[in-house]
Amino acid sequence: MTDLQSQIREWAMEAVRKYDSISRKKYDCAFYHQSDLTKISEHPQVVIMGINPGSVGSYTAQIDNDNWGIKADGEMTPQKFIQGNPFFKKKDWSFIRNMRKIFRYGDVEELLYDKKSYVYTNLVPFNTAKAGDLPKWVMNECAPLSLSLIGILRPKLLVCLGVDTFDKIMETVSISGSPKPSIETIKGKEIVLSRIGDVCVLGIYHPNADRGRYYTDRKMFINGVIIRSLLDTPQIVSEDLRKCVDDCTQKEIPSFPSDTETALIVERCFNDAMIKLGYSPIGREGVFSLSDDYLVSVRHEGKGQFCISRKDCRQNMETDSIMNILYELDFESHKQPNGDIRWLGCKRFKAMGMTPEKIAKKIVDEVKLIAEYEFEGIDA
Repeated sequence: MTDLQSQIREWAMEAVRKYDSISRKKYDCAFYHQSDLTKISEHPQVVIMGINPGSVGSYTAQIDNDNWGIKADGEMTPQKFIQGNPFFKKKDWSFIRNMRKIFRYGDVEELLYDKKSYVYTNLVPFNTAKAGDLPKWVMNECAPLSLSLIGILRPKLLVCLGVDTFDKIMETVSISGSPKPSIETIKGKEIVLSRIGDVCVLGIYHPNADRGRYYTDRKMFINGVIIRSLLDTPQIVSEDLRKCVDDCTQKEIPSFPSDTETALIVERCFNDAMIKLGYSPIGREGVFSLSDDYLVSVRHEGKGQFCISRKDCRQNMETDSIMNILYELDFESHKQPNGDIRWLGCKRFKAMGMTPEKIAKKIVDEVKLIAEYEFEGIDA
């Protein structure tokens, strides 16, 4: 276990004690972290912080819900807490789609698919139907622990979604005994910047502001370029960021190929690269024999997937030795409606880059890693 993971687990023990006590004594609401913190082995590139989960349900109902896996314990546990929301990956929330689009305009969308480079968290872990339903005293109780997590993670960039989230983080820093951080205006109240130690703190309007109507493509483009600028040059001065805003106001907004167009180009690039490496296609385009036992395929259907399967179709995820490397590379199993495993591992194209060339290169690089791990393969 890395030192960073040890710190995260110690933080989780303190956090769960606090939140469990609040839920049982004062405020019976479910609480949870969003993304999986167990994957974090080094300081992430970016942490995105919303104000709180937008759902409903009591703590009692959460404990009884099998999806959370805490019924036997009778309470949220630190381990389950840092594993995150089991629905986080399954739900395609509109604000996440908008956030991805913002990052796409900055050419950094792939970060949001990298569990080791990206954390999504909340200022307050308790759920409410609307952020306005959140009592102020609950925010006051939770904000210091959220700030402590940021101090542990020490991301290059903290993106606060919404004015209230940014303001509360700044207020919490001020009352913690640390020097009051300066706040600089980049674009009115829409984009503000501060720093906590070596962490850049960017405040932007929530991606679902005004029910999703606030963000035009132009505004998403501006935010994406600002995010990219801060990731590339954390010490960039506000004057230069304001110049970025002015430049983006005048520039033509980039266009992107559709998911289908991207997937078809990736498939062609992948086929060419695999043939150059000496692999032979099998059957339809995009399927190659990786060894005597395994197949690797690129599928342009369904917005594009990179898949690994066994030739004999015995898909046993519990005993198949290749699962270790697939787990490390964040592949997901693909189950059929009857529960059978169709693929040992699949990965969506969008988890691998934002241009067809980037995606195809990443796929080929991972094919090399898998080949080297499981059997005698080609040199990387």
